[in-house]
Amino acid sequence: MTRLQKIIRLGIVLALAITATGCQSDNTTGSDMTIAIETAEVRTDHKPIADRFPQLGSFVNTHWVGGRMGSDQIPGPSSYFIEAVVTLDPDDAVQLRSRYDFTRAPTPPQPPASLAPFMERGSTWSTSIELESGFGPSDWVSNVYVSLEDGLAYVSARGE
Repeated sequence: MTRLQKIIRLGIVLALAITATGCQSDNTTGSDMTIAIETAEVRTDHKPIADRFPQLGSFVNTHWVGGRMGSDQIPGPSSYFIEAVVTLDPDDAVQLRSRYDFTRAPTPPQPPASLAPFMERGSTWSTSIELESGFGPSDWVSNVYVSLEDGLAYVSARGE
């Protein structure tokens, strides 16, 4: 094999390797995302939630998980998640009720196992399209469930 043929073969091998690994997107499968959420450590610090979701007001407490979805081995933009159970300040719960039109959620929120103990069993959950449309950072998509009677909010958010 000539030197030129070796160089060409090496070039082809490198091109295939780059195509196979370097051009993958950071899309995650449902199971990858579930693993990331289920294995994330529960946090209780207020600031990250208050900064991203000011519509919740000055809440009493929060339990949340968050992190990066996907593989650390794949370069490129990253997608992040936050799942949070928030105990609302009673005055803020009243403000949410008066500010937004809520309808009963067709299904209750589905928290990861680590957050389930912080949810009220038997709560009636409501949602508001108006609240969700302007909720959180502008490049994030959030699903917000509120149990107005229990003063709880559940946030499931994704963003870059």
